[in-house]
Amino acid sequence: MRRVTTVPQQDTDGRTRHCCVPTSVWNIHLVVLFVALVVALTVTPLRAQETPDATVLPMEERLRLRDLPTFGGETLALLEAFAPLTVIGRTADSWWLNVRTADDVQGWVVSEFVLTTIDVTAVPITADLDALAQPYPLAPAVVRRIRETAARGAENGTRPGVF
Repeated sequence: MRRVTTVPQQDTDGRTRHCCVPTSVWNIHLVVLFVALVVALTVTPLRAQETPDATVLPMEERLRLRDLPTFGGETLALLEAFAPLTVIGRTADSWWLNVRTADDVQGWVVSEFVLTTIDVTAVPITADLDALAQPYPLAPAVVRRIRETAARGAENGTRPGVF
């Protein structure tokens, strides 16, 4: 026994008639609609994924993400090889890149350890290294020893300021 579904259709004269359509035809329409929906939902996120601006290069140790563009900056995270990065800034010499990780952590990495897919010189300069420069603090014993050595050199005829 074949199952049929009645579907209302409008004639050219404006009257509504009911037409019989086999249920199997409706099943095919539903399957096609379902497949189209699944494809649309699958393809859309693929298009939304962007190529990262930079990728961490593989090396023996993980790359340090620092809070400042200096080797003295605090380590915010250790980045795995091939981790995608979004470049949001750089230093004037492009040695340090200000990046954002996929986990939305922002910090600085040395550009030598990342592969960039963009023109880094087009990225805005976001750090003034001169403003970050601070003399390294020396222990008092080291300072005293340097002064003693300089004084001894001056007593022996060494010109001041020349080492």
